[in-house]
Amino acid sequence: MTLKEAERSWRMWHQKEPRETLETEVSFPKTVFSVGTARVITYLSDKWEDDGDFYDYVHDFDTDPEVFMTNGDGKTKSVSTLLGVRKLSGELAMPILASVKELIYQPLDDRPKQVMRFIDHPLMTCTRDLKTLVIFSRQRGPIFIRGGRMVVTERGIIR
Repeated sequence: MTLKEAERSWRMWHQKEPRETLETEVSFPKTVFSVGTARVITYLSDKWEDDGDFYDYVHDFDTDPEVFMTNGDGKTKSVSTLLGVRKLSGELAMPILASVKELIYQPLDDRPKQVMRFIDHPLMTCTRDLKTLVIFSRQRGPIFIRGGRMVVTERGIIR
């Protein structure tokens, strides 16, 4: 995603003009593992509000998008495929949508739902096709949510 595309996605999500960019270096793994299906995400965002006027949003996933993490025993997925890029090196611009407070997912096995609470409120972004959420967690590494009919729209995360 180019900076111009990231700004367009940011504008669509927040319904206002971007004020700044944040440049950071991220090292992505080549592959991640499916750990289950997303059930609920709680995030803080100032979308539709004055800058800095943050509200909690709770989204219930109803089409079972998969959750991919750096550790797991499920099928592997290429991070470049999840990000929609040919290679992981080089510049990649992504819109900052929100900061994540909690992610609940159903593991692949018979374990009960897993609740991941984030004390550092990692940033949540999305990919160019608006079909993958990326959570930049320092605690657990990058977390990817993709699949089902989930998509990022001007109304927020749907399905």
